Amino acid sequence: MSYVYVLARSIRKNMNHRIHRNLNSASGAAHALLLALALAVAGCAAQQGGQAASDAAASVVAQTPEQLVAARANARWKALVARDFQAAYGFASPGYRALTSVEGYTSRRGTAVKWIGAQAVKVECSSAERCVATVRIQAQPFLGTRFGDTITTHVEETWVRESDQWWIAERL
Repeated sequence: MSYVYVLARSIRKNMNHRIHRNLNSASGAAHALLLALALAVAGCAAQQGGQAASDAAASVVAQTPEQLVAARANARWKALVARDFQAAYGFASPGYRALTSVEGYTSRRGTAVKWIGAQAVKVECSSAERCVATVRIQAQPFLGTRFGDTITTHVEETWVRESDQWWIAERL
């Protein structure tokens, strides 16, 4: 039995005893009313508190390193597809960012294709600090191709964990 249930049962028992004992007195009725009010408030508080705790537990789901890296890789590629190189640069490891400026990063992105979509399709972690994400990329070459308008390919990206965050390990 839960603590709240036992408390409510005790209050109800006490309330019934007082009501029957003091039914004719005004102060007895006031006490009974106060006890009934306390019981109602305690019941509501317990129900709301229990629901809030249940909601909080359901919303906090531990994610695996593979899930975290897939989410970071997808967010990075979303920025690259949107050509938001400033945002994509933010996913690079702190060591890379210490050596390469945003302008240097942007200039290495190329202009031969237009990325139209990307999705992390597989993540494998060889340790708690290193994962490789396979990302399927869809691109349109600016000069056209004999293979159609859209090219689909896959790239492998190395992600490293540093200071409780996953970063892409860009090549210098």
